[in-house]
Amino acid sequence: MKKYLIGIILGISWSGCVSLYQPIKIESLAINDYRYGLKESNVEIALDYDVLTGASNKMYSKREKKNNVSLVVLNVQNLGEKELLLPEDLLIQINTGDSIQPLQLEKAMEELVDPVTNKTNTIGDIIEAPFLWELIWGVGKTVNESKKVISHVRFSIDMNEHYLEQYTLETGQSTTGFLVLPVKKGTPLKISLR
Repeated sequence: MKKYLIGIILGISWSGCVSLYQPIKIESLAINDYRYGLKESNVEIALDYDVLTGASNKMYSKREKKNNVSLVVLNVQNLGEKELLLPEDLLIQINTGDSIQPLQLEKAMEELVDPVTNKTNTIGDIIEAPFLWELIWGVGKTVNESKKVISHVRFSIDMNEHYLEQYTLETGQSTTGFLVLPVKKGTPLKISLR
C-alpha cells in the first residue's frame, strides 16, 4: 500500500513539473529604458535582454543558456529618409568588435525548443513495480508532455508573430520584435546601421 501511495504522490506531482509558456507582452517591456540614437541617421533603437526569464519562461530560458543563444526584444524607430530591411540593415556587434548575425526563425526555434520525447521507459520498469504504479507514473508523464506540446505551440505562435525576419520598416514607422542572437544571455551589444 505504501508503494501505491508514493506512486500516486509522485505521479500527481510530476504532472505539474512543466509550466505552460507565458506569452511575452512586448508592450509591457522596459525597452525604452535602453533607447539610443544611431549616429548619422534618424534611427532610434531600444533593446531588452533576458526576455524569457523576465516572462517566467524557465523552460526556454534554460535552453537559451544551454545553447548559448539569447532572445532579445528590439524596438526600431525609423525617422530617416529611406526604408530599412530588418535585421539585414543592422550591424550587431559584441564587445570584442566581432559582428554577429541573428539566427533565422527556423534555427532559433531549434535552439530554444526542447523536443518532446516519446520515451516509454518509466521508473516503474526499472523497479519492476505493479501495474498501478506504472499507470500513475505514465499519466503524470503524459500530462507533462502534453503541457510541453501546448507550450511549444504557444511559443511558436508568439515567435512567428513577432520575429524580425525580412521585415521592411518604412520611413516614419516603428516596430518591436524578437531576434535570437548566437551569444550568451546578457552579452553587451552594439547596434548600428550597415
